[in-house]
Amino acid sequence: MGGHLPLPKWTATTRPGTIDVIGDTGCELPVNPAATAQHCATAWPFKPIANSIARAAPDLVIHTGDYLYRDDPSRADDKATNPGCTLPTQAASWACVVADFFRPAEALLTAAPVALTRGNHEDCNAAQQGGAGGAWFRYLADELRGNGSCSRFPPPATIRAGTLNLASVDSSFADPSDTGSTAQANTYARQFEAVNNGTWDLTFQTTNGSMRGQICTLSTSLANKSFTCH
Repeated sequence: MGGHLPLPKWTATTRPGTIDVIGDTGCELPVNPAATAQHCATAWPFKPIANSIARAAPDLVIHTGDYLYRDDPSRADDKATNPGCTLPTQAASWACVVADFFRPAEALLTAAPVALTRGNHEDCNAAQQGGAGGAWFRYLADELRGNGSCSRFPPPATIRAGTLNLASVDSSFADPSDTGSTAQANTYARQFEAVNNGTWDLTFQTTNGSMRGQICTLSTSLANKSFTCH
């Protein structure tokens, strides 16, 4: 890999004219041996999709989360092309981040700016140290960390794309067990309220999972919340 990253096509007085959205892109290799392992070498569509987007050359790409799926890299059928990402203990290594995201997205990353949001596959472990969550903050987050730490409720990040304001709200811990829990609703309502000033709010899912993998504009107060998804 290597090369030049693209500069935005918009200016201070314009905005992105075309925006492509992707998400849930990793190659799924579960730890449970009874669960099906995806054929990363032959049946993983991320690279063809990324290449197709790169050819279309949009002004901006938004990734809605879930990059790291290689929970047991020893089950992969593409180990030969991913040295350093072949053992269960290497699941959150730089080599596995490259294998699951940077290598298949190479053409895309050289064609358009990409805004990244975090999914629940990059959630913190119980210790909030290391694992996929630690890898997110080490390699992909808005503010990178070198100590392997992971936060469940980081503050929103803002991106100014010319006259289009984007706000990334990390909702990866909104419903960690996928049970429809609304226990974190007030926490996220406060974060949305803090950034809801004519922005596009980018997030992985709401506290009831209804916006998972979508881009949504949020009108909210702590007493009255409504969402419109595009």
